[in-house]
Amino acid sequence: MVSDHYDLLSKSEIKNLFPRIEEALDKAKQRSSDFFIQICGGHPYFNENRGKPLLAKRHAPFSITPEARIVWLKCYQQVLSKLDLPDDIKQSFWNYLDVFSVWMVNTRE
Repeated sequence: MVSDHYDLLSKSEIKNLFPRIEEALDKAKQRSSDFFIQICGGHPYFNENRGKPLLAKRHAPFSITPEARIVWLKCYQQVLSKLDLPDDIKQSFWNYLDVFSVWMVNTRE
């Protein structure tokens, strides 16, 4: 899911916010996967590998606009629509993504 999301993002109008080199993109995918596994109640891979998430601080160098947030969400919407999961699970994850993405906006246009 995360890998597919990043693949869409790397071709989107916000591709400049993501690594262009495949190896770096793969590392970003892994970090994001670790984060989502952890926040969904799984093993704390993110904390073990990166420390506390502090995502707003980690993303501060990047200009994340409200429009970038929408592109990010639309890419996740595409990925989620293809998953064979119960609708309530998808909706719960979508609700989290929606709120989470608001926290990440750090630049107003």
